[in-house]
Amino acid sequence: MRRIVHERSLFALRYLIPLFFCFLSICGLAVASDKAGHEFQGTIDATRYDRSLNQLHIEGWGWDSVTRRAPEKLQVFIHGRHYEVEILSLSERKDVQAALGVPGAMTGFSTDIPLQGSLPSGTHLVEVSAIFDQGRAIKLPAWGGETPRVQVDKPQSRHWILLALVLAAIALSYAPPLRRWGKGLEHWVGRHPQRTGIAIGTVFVLLVAFGITGSSLQLLRKGPQGPFGLGVMEFNGSDARLFKLRDIRSDEWGVLAANTLAQWNHSPRFPIVNSNIGIEGQNMGVVGMTGVPISQPAALARPATWGYFLLPLRQALSWHWQFPIFACLFFLWQALNLLRPGNYGFNLALSTAFCTAPYAAGWSHWPLYAALFPLALFVTTASALRNKSLAKALVLGAVTGVLGAGWVLVLYPPWQITVGTFFVLLAIGWLLDHRQELQFRKAQWLSFSVALLVVATLLGSWWIDTADAVEKIRSTAYPGARKALQGGEISWLWALRGYTNPETLTFGAGPHSNQSEIGSYLLFPLPLLVLALIYCRRSINARWALFACLAFAAAWTVFRFLGIPLWLAEATFWSRVPSGRLDLAIGLACTALLAILTPNARPDSPTVRVSGIRTCMDFAIACGSALLVFIGLQFFPKELFANNSPPFLWSLVLAGFFVSWWMMRGKVRTAVCMILILNVISTIAFNPVSRAPRSVNLSSGAMPMAIDPPTSKPLRTLVIGGWGVGPMTFAAVGVPTINGVLYYPQRSFWEGLGLPAAEWNTVNRYQHLGIELGALPGERTFEVRTNQLDSVDIKIDPQRFDFTQTGAQRLAALEPDAKLLRGSPYLKEQGQYGGVFWFAIRTR
Repeated sequence: MRRIVHERSLFALRYLIPLFFCFLSICGLAVASDKAGHEFQGTIDATRYDRSLNQLHIEGWGWDSVTRRAPEKLQVFIHGRHYEVEILSLSERKDVQAALGVPGAMTGFSTDIPLQGSLPSGTHLVEVSAIFDQGRAIKLPAWGGETPRVQVDKPQSRHWILLALVLAAIALSYAPPLRRWGKGLEHWVGRHPQRTGIAIGTVFVLLVAFGITGSSLQLLRKGPQGPFGLGVMEFNGSDARLFKLRDIRSDEWGVLAANTLAQWNHSPRFPIVNSNIGIEGQNMGVVGMTGVPISQPAALARPATWGYFLLPLRQALSWHWQFPIFACLFFLWQALNLLRPGNYGFNLALSTAFCTAPYAAGWSHWPLYAALFPLALFVTTASALRNKSLAKALVLGAVTGVLGAGWVLVLYPPWQITVGTFFVLLAIGWLLDHRQELQFRKAQWLSFSVALLVVATLLGSWWIDTADAVEKIRSTAYPGARKALQGGEISWLWALRGYTNPETLTFGAGPHSNQSEIGSYLLFPLPLLVLALIYCRRSINARWALFACLAFAAAWTVFRFLGIPLWLAEATFWSRVPSGRLDLAIGLACTALLAILTPNARPDSPTVRVSGIRTCMDFAIACGSALLVFIGLQFFPKELFANNSPPFLWSLVLAGFFVSWWMMRGKVRTAVCMILILNVISTIAFNPVSRAPRSVNLSSGAMPMAIDPPTSKPLRTLVIGGWGVGPMTFAAVGVPTINGVLYYPQRSFWEGLGLPAAEWNTVNRYQHLGIELGALPGERTFEVRTNQLDSVDIKIDPQRFDFTQTGAQRLAALEPDAKLLRGSPYLKEQGQYGGVFWFAIRTR
């Protein structure tokens, strides 16, 4: 399940030391060791300059073989200035430990040095000396014995390009030919809504037919968790892609996609309990969001997984990725058409702007999937209330039932509760607006009865299969015992983070954030509020729907910025909603407001004169919005948004001013076009865009070591390293694993390991179960700890630990760990393939 499901921070993955530097550091070790008899050794692996924070980042290692200690300080000379900094934290470097023969030694360091003056563009030499105890020192070279260097790039040219694009969009918005073309396109969509719907479906079908996906699935082969996939996975298909793979979305490619492939490669396919994940197997019914394919009736309520039952793997993976986007686009368009009939073209543009928002892209389009079901329920319920045909009532009831069950099986309360609250209010408002045309007769009662029957059947089948797993999750320390929330726990500036989208989504956020967390919607509350208050005084068809949107926006604002009493939060279930997960609901509410407040387009509408007072008010609102953008960008913490610049700031300030100005002047269509342009600029390069693999199988080179010859069945394997995601590559190709990403703890594993009862709460959680090697003091041969809510790490003494306690038959590890495992009396090395070393676990 996605890391979002468990509210953990992903920024650590973004800054792991690249595996390439491990190789370089070993080479540097040889260079540093050439001086015969010298007790000091070390190298500098990486130097980086952060212009926004004006600090130098240095990574490397150092070791005094006499005192067997790492350095205490660093002395740095750069650009004519000397700096000295204490090393506050050290880290294990297994490559260095293996090369020096000092297992468990803390040899690595990573430190930041604030500089007195900014560095000019160009290449700068960095002289680094490691200071050991008693003031003894050694100058640390880079790889090859050269002096370390740091490259300082010129100010971001892409920000000037962004400014040019914004200025061009503003200028073109006033070009008569372009405005006429836009109106013509809008009117064509209005005259041909059915053809437009067919066109949307056709694009979806074509993308699926060609197997196009935006997933970063290729990272399973060689990603941040290590090149485990190169040794066990055989991809049949092209590796070509348009853009960069996104390791930040590891919950998509490393957890959900890996679980999906584990279902595909399981024998038999699509089990309820996948026996290859964990020693007890894992119930796959608890996997939320789009879910994974499971052979049970509830699979009807997981439409994103239908492709696996009907299509080859390539097309099924493409369906899984594309379905949330196109289904949400279609049903949001239909829902907006209900709120503002006749505005088909504008509503389609508004829906596209919502579906291309960075908030959706940053979370692998799962927000669109969560929004899809209430949107579709709103549309089908409205149709059922206007229907007179009993035959159509049966169909609508069945579809509504499937959608209702699908919404429950998203299994992510923060989005389900907030979006559900909004749509309950919106549905009430719409019913009041259209109460004279609605019917409550046999057709309606039949539809609702069928819907309830289908919901009960699908959810009942899911509950029968999954109730025990749900109970285990409810009894965990996380997420079962999650703290009740009252709102208002995050700085108000965080609500304005959508203004950073054009930079942060594709090019990265600051050191204390990441693309998924910082992505949001472009919000313009001032013009929306003023226009809504103006329209409240007029007689419009959607008056109650407008009130519903305003009521939700007010409640959202109070919860987001002030907080509410705990009893009220628990009564409304909003106690399960972190303030950082409120964006989806307010994004939908603002989209609905824009649809309601935008009058229908008329080809020959006359120009309306506006009073001077109204013009002044419009200008003041536009200036207020521009000021809000300025504050949001200028005062946003640099640790969260590091790459601000004057051209970027003015790009968004200008966009904020003109979007608000156009809204206030009745040119909402132009404003939405600007929002759409900014969204596309932000997200276009964030998805890798590639063809999904035709097949993913166990590599032929690993088969002799992974499969038991007499039975021809894969052997259960314990994987060292990989932070839980690495082991999932084994399960993805049908190799049973001990560890991986587990949605609930498996008690038999921990009992076999001999975990003391007092430590059970440490492992009683959703967990990325990773195993690392290291010497342990005393008699203990393993140690368990958790550094974050969804991670459990086991440190094992490679020579003394009894690996038979794990229940595994095989052990797999990368080369640095394999060197430490050789000589263990409990292991027998079998060989290696693709960088993965295999050991047989000896029976007692």
